[in-house]
This record gives sequence, C-alpha cells and structure tokens, in this order.
Amino acid sequence: MQANFHRQVYLAELAELAQLSEYHFCRMFKESLAQTPQAYLLSVRIEQVKLRISKVADQESLSDIALQCGFSNQSHMGRYFKKLVGISPREYRYLSAS
Repeated sequence: MQANFHRQVYLAELAELAQLSEYHFCRMFKESLAQTPQAYLLSVRIEQVKLRISKVADQESLSDIALQCGFSNQSHMGRYFKKLVGISPREYRYLSAS
C-alpha cells in the first residue's frame, strides 16, 4: 500500500496477495494495525500530501498534489486532510512555509 498509494487499491487485490479471503484479510489487518485497510491507505495518502506540500512549497498546485496522491480532486483531498490533520491543506502550506 505504501508503494501504490497513488492509485486505487482494491481489497480483493490485497486479500489475494495475502492469500486470504477479503473478510479474513480485513479482520487480520484491523487486528494488526487497529484500522481498516481503507483508513490506513487514507492516512498514507495524507502523509504523502503533507510531505509534498512541505517540500515543494508554492511550486506545485494543491490540485496536482491531490491527483499525485490518489485523490480524485482537490476538494476530496481537502475534506480528508482537514478531518485527519485539523487544518486545510492551504493552511498547512502556509504554516510549513513559515
């Protein structure tokens, strides 16, 4: 998931890699990491957004960063970013530039 955060990762694909049923894979994943595969993927994507915002400052648009990190658009990224980080990506960019 770390290497493929930028694309749609399907549960069936992960379960097949682990050679488990989808149900059993989800159960074991949640037991091991205390979150669902989807929540984990979302947190990986948000961390990548934070890294890219910090590294490229104003050089890259938030829309481009959203697409590179596997979000369908900037609004989708912003909604989850604010939910997990507590501030918007734009505010994060401003704070990381300071």
